Amino acid sequence: MDNNFNQEQSYQGYSQEQQPYQQPMQDFARVQQPYETAYTEEPITFGDWMLTKLIMCIPIVGLVMMFVWAFGDGKKSKSNIFKAELVWMLISIVLSIIVMIVFFAFFAAVASEMGTYSYY
Repeated sequence: MDNNFNQEQSYQGYSQEQQPYQQPMQDFARVQQPYETAYTEEPITFGDWMLTKLIMCIPIVGLVMMFVWAFGDGKKSKSNIFKAELVWMLISIVLSIIVMIVFFAFFAAVASEMGTYSYY
């Protein structure tokens, strides 16, 4: 009877033998800190952001600096922000051009339609 019980347990995934824990304790301490990396970047300070916003207010210089900060060798967070800004700027320019084309086409159609009517 015991032999059948042991066979049923082994079929269900149970085993009588316990496996020893193989992982040493120093590996466990390292696994508990997954966010620790060898390279950490300093955050951008309040003064840096104030200077960045001031430079962005200058018309042509701000646009040029946006490309420099996006694709230069600066801080990664600042680069990502300005890459996103450039993508939003491109999207807004494309949408503006599409809206202008639609409005001009509409007004051209209305103007040409107005010329076909005769009131006298």
